[in-house]
Amino acid sequence: MADGRWRFSVLGPVRGWSPDGELDLGSPQQRELLALLALRPGRAATAEELIDALWGGAAPKGALSTIRTYASRLRRALGGAEGGPITSVAGGYALHVDRSA
Repeated sequence: MADGRWRFSVLGPVRGWSPDGELDLGSPQQRELLALLALRPGRAATAEELIDALWGGAAPKGALSTIRTYASRLRRALGGAEGGPITSVAGGYALHVDRSA
């Protein structure tokens, strides 16, 4: 693993690995959310930025709750909500991993 814990691939299919092996990252849009966060490690992306990146001008009515659901599922996939690399930050989310991950 690049940082001893996590490794991500965002070119081609979005994939992720923990020290225990490849992770099940869920639906394509959920994987896209992870890719958006992985491209800016340690920096927060607001919910509005994430909604715009995922849906553009065609965001569904429940886009904010969908983002929250995706983030929650990704947290579980990455080892749980507490102490995992995805954190809630300033109205959005951030992925805290080493840049080399």
